[in-house]
Amino acid sequence: MRMTLNPDSKKTQRSNTSATYLKLAQMDSVKPGPMVLDYGSGKGHGTLILKTHWSSTVHSYEPFPDGNPDFTHIDQIPHNCYDVIVCFNVLNVIQGHGQRAMIISNILTCLNPEGQAIIGVRTVQNVAAFTKTATSCGDAEWEYPNGSFQKGFTKEILESEVLSDSRTRIQRYIKGLNPLTIVITKGN
Repeated sequence: MRMTLNPDSKKTQRSNTSATYLKLAQMDSVKPGPMVLDYGSGKGHGTLILKTHWSSTVHSYEPFPDGNPDFTHIDQIPHNCYDVIVCFNVLNVIQGHGQRAMIISNILTCLNPEGQAIIGVRTVQNVAAFTKTATSCGDAEWEYPNGSFQKGFTKEILESEVLSDSRTRIQRYIKGLNPLTIVITKGN
């Protein structure tokens, strides 16, 4: 299955996620390792924070660049390479379970066997608070007049999405970052 990206997803890029990246970079419970990938880096503000605070090589992937990411196409990213992959608010803007499953699969393919992926999403309540101009598509999903899309998540929905790939192992949740942040690893 080939992933089809909605070009209107770029309209959801924000620069106000910097505080989340800063909190992550300062957490003692997260050990970044030598290779880090910011998956869906948006405008690149979070990537810069990770480069500043972690003594790691930090790469960025963004298919709709508004900045200068290291990778703009998924096929450019090395496989089994990254110790940590950070993916904040990406699954929220991907329409359809199959497309979100491909994101998880791509993340796991890029993750090294001992690595961990930190995936943060907005909750149903968080997304619903900003839907005054949106049209509901059902199942906690909204489309906006500008063509962009948002899906809100519950813990159960997020677990269902990440476990759609049989390689996924849920390690833990991190409190205090995105409204809902999960750490996954690649099982054997």
